[in-house]
Amino acid sequence: NQPMINFNQLGLYKSEEWAFQQECRFSLTIIPTLINGERIAPLTYALENHIKLNFTHFDLKIKPDAYNEMDILLGPSVNAAQRIIIKSLMKQYLGRDNSSDSIFTGKTRI
Repeated sequence: NQPMINFNQLGLYKSEEWAFQQECRFSLTIIPTLINGERIAPLTYALENHIKLNFTHFDLKIKPDAYNEMDILLGPSVNAAQRIIIKSLMKQYLGRDNSSDSIFTGKTRI
């Protein structure tokens, strides 16, 4: 009996407390399928044997105008220094620095 992972279900549901976010979620599942240029099978082999990817990150291209339309919501654990960095980056790359604080700010453990 093989363990089953339904990757379509990961990140699909969240608590009603977060419904106000009206967010758009992306789920990328990246699992190695090649070892030394040869395809491995079954896919569970990579998971069971802790096969590592041959890259450390994946850049996802987003339409530039999407950044102008998105609302930036800061997480509840953002500190003052992080807030300054975020606002500075927003100003530099988006030409704006308007963001909102989470309703959970000050109500969660850090």
